Amino acid sequence: MPRKTEITDKPGVSYFLTTPCDVWDPLEYYEEWYASKEPFNKAKIALAITRQLKWLENEGTEKEKKGAERMLKQYKESRGNTFRPCMEYVSALSQLGFKLPTGIRFEWRWNTFPLKSYHEPAEEAVKPDGSISNFLIKVDMEKKADMKEAEVSSRIREIQADKDLLMVRKRRKQNHQSDGYTTPSPLSPTLRNSPVELPKLTDNPFLEEEEDEEDDIIAINDIPCELSFEYEESDNDFFLGKTNVSQLFRKYQNESIRIAKNGGLLVESHVQEILSLSSILMLTPNSHSTTMIDLFGSPLLDQIHRKLMPIQQIVLEPKCELTFRKAIKMATNKSCDDATNWLCMQLANEKTLRDSSGFVILDCLRTLPMLKIRSEHSETTHITNYLDRIMRGFFNNPNQHVVQWPNTALEESKARKIEGRSKQPDFILSIIHQLQTKSVIFIGEVSPPSQKDNVYKNCNDLIRLGVFMKDSLDSAMDKGADIKIIGFQCIDFKLDYYIMDLTHGIYTMVHFGQVTFPASVKEMSAFVDEMETLLGIQEILYKSFNDLYAKLCIPSPPSNKATLKKDTLCTPKHVINEIIANSYAHQKNKQIYHLLRIIYYDALKKRMEDV
Repeated sequence: MPRKTEITDKPGVSYFLTTPCDVWDPLEYYEEWYASKEPFNKAKIALAITRQLKWLENEGTEKEKKGAERMLKQYKESRGNTFRPCMEYVSALSQLGFKLPTGIRFEWRWNTFPLKSYHEPAEEAVKPDGSISNFLIKVDMEKKADMKEAEVSSRIREIQADKDLLMVRKRRKQNHQSDGYTTPSPLSPTLRNSPVELPKLTDNPFLEEEEDEEDDIIAINDIPCELSFEYEESDNDFFLGKTNVSQLFRKYQNESIRIAKNGGLLVESHVQEILSLSSILMLTPNSHSTTMIDLFGSPLLDQIHRKLMPIQQIVLEPKCELTFRKAIKMATNKSCDDATNWLCMQLANEKTLRDSSGFVILDCLRTLPMLKIRSEHSETTHITNYLDRIMRGFFNNPNQHVVQWPNTALEESKARKIEGRSKQPDFILSIIHQLQTKSVIFIGEVSPPSQKDNVYKNCNDLIRLGVFMKDSLDSAMDKGADIKIIGFQCIDFKLDYYIMDLTHGIYTMVHFGQVTFPASVKEMSAFVDEMETLLGIQEILYKSFNDLYAKLCIPSPPSNKATLKKDTLCTPKHVINEIIANSYAHQKNKQIYHLLRIIYYDALKKRMEDV
């Protein structure tokens, strides 16, 4: 068969002459071209193979003509052809290192190319002196993946579904403009007296809110370079004995800035440090952060907590406690109907029982199951079936201050709202003035039993709670009131209460106590033991209400403490909802990445077994 010089002297033609026509493969053709040390050029290779195939089609044997026709047909097909993807694949191997294909083309390539085309480059890559430097292939070849194909496919579909859901929520967030309050962070921008009034949400107050899982920032790391807190002493500094607590707190704030600039402040592990950047000192006995202990020392922190802890005057009357326990015992030994009937008569005759929230005990006996239900429930169910009766029974007064479970923004926080969808507190208690709900003096965040192990959400809620309380306290001081703001975090059936005050320029967030509210009649006896904590919160609430309500009735200039207010800090790049981000989505992306690596190795192994 005649051979033209311009055809036969090109690299790759020997492949057609030495390989059976029915197994001609574009990738193997390219490998021979590459082995010839001829400079790599896609246009040059495409021209050469076209000329050689047409020459074979015209002057070759019958088998060569058929093989050439098949190769030309593959080459000319758009998008789905084999030659162009092969060239891209081997080009990536030889020049850029292996890059995992994605989507439909990823699956198509595995089903189309022979194992040899993938296995040999991979073996070459892991040789000590391999010419292809590729970390991904080396790890994949070393990994001994024994996951079954069906299991892998199932997990991929599950993760992909989660990812699709996140994308839907992200698009919904972009299209949904509201004035609610975003996930709080000490680095949110301050926007005072905004002239723009954004539309209000009017959804059902008990509508289950979706969690914002679309953010992928998990640390605060864009602190402005010029941000720092002065070390100089001030006349307004807080002293405890001879110890300048304010000076130590400023050092603590600067240390938090240093951590943020070096490695970032993580939501899951730096709650106190994140709050400190908004001048909030959170004090919870036996739960201080390592950085706090290094700078303050745990004895001093406990001493500060005792100093700032409100003194409780109200206690549960022994007679009331005895009556409650008798009713609970009657419900356990006889029936709840007998217990409720008996307790109703006692409440009608004894005012002290009514003043001690005896109706809460009555409501629990009427509505709680005898034994705790094991099934986990949603946040809405947790609030309506369990938590609401406690909060409403102890703190609601329909003519003075009302309990609300809102899905709208906290009014006191709107001044700092600048963009993006807002988050709102789960619980607020608002003062009624002129038949309208006004200032908020009590705020709460709720996580149902299904979220009790979600560390990110619970830490994030605590940060949000601190900033919400700070906003409410600032608003009250602007109205001339010197009050304390109350907050709680509910995780499962446990309530942690906090009291915030502005002490010499430091927003002290003091842990007041913990209460476990009942999930069944059997658990009510333990709840009676902790009712005094709720009565103490009630006492603080009444005092704060009286002071702030008086200022609403007779407007006054800002209180003296208002001059010591501190701003919630901002960063140059991120608004509040971008800084406190969701590491859940970040972990999902990691799972997808690792599963793709496993699939790559499994596909190699499976095709080798088939051969």
